[in-house]
Amino acid sequence: MGRDTMKLFYSYCHADDSVRQDVERHLAPLRQSGSISEWYDGKIVPGQDLTPEIEANLADSDIIAFLLSASFLASNACQAELTRSLELRQAQGVTVLPIIVTTCAWRDDDRLKDILALPNNGHPLDLSSNRNTALHEIYEGVKRAVDARRLTIRPPFLENIRRTGFISKHRSDIRSDEIFVFPNLLRFDGDTESRIEEPEQVWQKRNRVLIRGEDQSGKTGLATHIFVRLSSQDQPVLYLTGDDIQSKRRHEQTIQASFGDQFAGEFASWFNRPNKTLIIDGLSDQTPLTFIDYAESVFDRILVTVSTDHYLAYYRDEPLVANYTHLEIRPLRHEQQEALITNWLRLGNGQAPDHHEVDKIENLVNSVILNRKIVPRYPFYVLTILQSSELRQGEGTEISAYGHCYHALITAQMARSGLHAHAFDSAFNYLTHLSFDMFRHRDVPYTADRYHAFHQGYLEEFVISDSLTNRLIAERTMFDRGHQEGALKFRYPYVYYFFLGRYFAHYYDDRRQEFDLIARRSFLEENKYILIFAIHHTRDEDLTDTVLIHTMEALDDVTPATLTKDEMRAFSGVVAEIPRAIATRSVEDSRRQIRAHRDRQEDMEDDDLAVDSHTEAEANDYRNEFYRLLKNMDILGQILRNKYGSFTRARLKDIVETITEAGLRLVSELVNPENVSGAEEYLVEVLRRDEKLDRTVGAEWEEHVRREARMLFFWAMCGTMHRTAITVAKPELREIVGDVCRSAATPAYLLLDFLVLLEASAMLRHSDVNHLEELLRTLDEDGSAAVRRLLSLATQHHLNAHDVDFKVRQRAYSALGLAYRPSRGKR
Repeated sequence: MGRDTMKLFYSYCHADDSVRQDVERHLAPLRQSGSISEWYDGKIVPGQDLTPEIEANLADSDIIAFLLSASFLASNACQAELTRSLELRQAQGVTVLPIIVTTCAWRDDDRLKDILALPNNGHPLDLSSNRNTALHEIYEGVKRAVDARRLTIRPPFLENIRRTGFISKHRSDIRSDEIFVFPNLLRFDGDTESRIEEPEQVWQKRNRVLIRGEDQSGKTGLATHIFVRLSSQDQPVLYLTGDDIQSKRRHEQTIQASFGDQFAGEFASWFNRPNKTLIIDGLSDQTPLTFIDYAESVFDRILVTVSTDHYLAYYRDEPLVANYTHLEIRPLRHEQQEALITNWLRLGNGQAPDHHEVDKIENLVNSVILNRKIVPRYPFYVLTILQSSELRQGEGTEISAYGHCYHALITAQMARSGLHAHAFDSAFNYLTHLSFDMFRHRDVPYTADRYHAFHQGYLEEFVISDSLTNRLIAERTMFDRGHQEGALKFRYPYVYYFFLGRYFAHYYDDRRQEFDLIARRSFLEENKYILIFAIHHTRDEDLTDTVLIHTMEALDDVTPATLTKDEMRAFSGVVAEIPRAIATRSVEDSRRQIRAHRDRQEDMEDDDLAVDSHTEAEANDYRNEFYRLLKNMDILGQILRNKYGSFTRARLKDIVETITEAGLRLVSELVNPENVSGAEEYLVEVLRRDEKLDRTVGAEWEEHVRREARMLFFWAMCGTMHRTAITVAKPELREIVGDVCRSAATPAYLLLDFLVLLEASAMLRHSDVNHLEELLRTLDEDGSAAVRRLLSLATQHHLNAHDVDFKVRQRAYSALGLAYRPSRGKR
């Protein structure tokens, strides 16, 4: 039986069976269209108990039709069915239809007198001048009852709540259900948190749920998704926004008016149904709490969403929601982001894109997001990046490709604040200078007095209206008030860095010395982002030169690693302990594992950002030099990915050489026997000082610790090689990277070249396997087992995570000396 098919139960006295048959014949169109299915006690199989079958079918019915006559009123069995049916009407909202067969005293039953009867006006069939007309009136009445129960969402309302406002090069009418991905939703139980994976789990703990989240975190998308899902399952549900709830008293009228806007159907029938769900999207300080109190007496389940700001200010300690399950939307995990990107790409032709296309777009998004605390990885931000990268609209020719994405995010925020496009130029200039003033006073809270002093100074130099600055500062989508003395700060770091980078780019000549200091201290996380965003805003190559020079200066006394057999000798033992073949997984499982690893990396980066970046530190400190190389590689990688089209080949080659040499200087420190030995000795000394250690196993544990230290350095070396490859792995730069690596021709550069091929390749081909075979022969001549193992692991890793032609896959495994493993888990 389909969801739209209503079950009709006939309650009648057997003396009136001929009338039941007449009614059944006239209802044939409803039965044939699938609108109803019918049941009466004549369908009971001989040998079955009557009472349980009748009770079960009564309870399972949507509509119960009583054939009322003197015989019906005189039957104890019929009276019992009537009593039970009226109970179901009260408890479950079952529709009850009295059909008057003969003249009888049915109106004397107080339970029936207020229920509209059939035929029209309850005129008995036996008194009808035209029996067929009366039976057709019964048909029309049953049809209206079926339509009233079959609630349908009104198309304009459904279209409105599914509207996203996003457009792609393929579609200008993107619906939310086409791209929706279930958010990163967490439930808190004391000090522990658990992840909600699907809508049904929202209600696991209680039937009262409060979901909080930042602006644009996806609260409305989740609320409308649950609403549409419940409606499609024929569950009674209503969707309200905080703005829909104005009156402090007329609560039922509010519900009825919203029902009429949302559904075609009978309100009373819907209102009397059990298990109703109310969704209130966007509580605010203006929402009357009396409405929530009333709703709890009417609805079985309630879900409310609230912004984090309003939650902290008004609802965290509100007694009315104290018994609600509190959930929080966090930034998307990488697996969810991949699903969102896949949905976006599917808009083109309806087909799932291949993994390589997803990887390409995913790399772009990650390069713009940088870190989920810089740009929050919420659906709104990911989709804005996808849209702006396709449509490329920005403030001018100077801004970089990724700069356009940030520009789009910020203008979207300004539009939400109510700013008109003609005010954007003034707003941008104001925020550019404000961000620099915040930077100058970054070591103390940016108080109201400090802001007032800036504002007055700005007005002496520029013209801007008070209404515009008041809107900019007051609007919480752009700014936030800190907890220290009401300090002002940008709500999201990317906005701050965008405008601060804009300031340094526009006033570089005046701030050259200050910018140089920032570049020298790029090991600080904040400085890295300032450099990245400054370069987004200019084509002036002096900024890039500054980063290049400081990259070449860092650890300049270290010779880049070659990864020859002699250099890798310290790892010969630990490499033998690493399995030659990676465990077989499906492609999808491998990709999930990769994205889970990225999530863990971001967690560690969050810890880095939590460290005070303004502590005094010297640029010539060894540890800071190490980090400076890592950060500068990130910066230069952004330049390559972002602005490769505006540089000459010679310039691009300089940048690639600087990045690869920097990466191999880091690798050199990780394979340096003295560093490895020093780490071993340090850990062994810690072990020896452990008073709890059983000295009888000390020697065995010492050797174990030494192996673990070498293994740790080996994997750090592998990670650094991979990070270096990713930094220059732009498909358009493949030829230049190949020239740089082949010119050096050391095992390290040749390995790096192939790692870049794996990262940048649209699809592994036979020619790539030829390259792999040639590289393996070269490595075999040198005899470095460690480098060969790294190459094998990286190649297997790529094959596991992508759908590759089986012949190419087979050749690659053969070249690596491994048994062929087919691809599994294709989409």
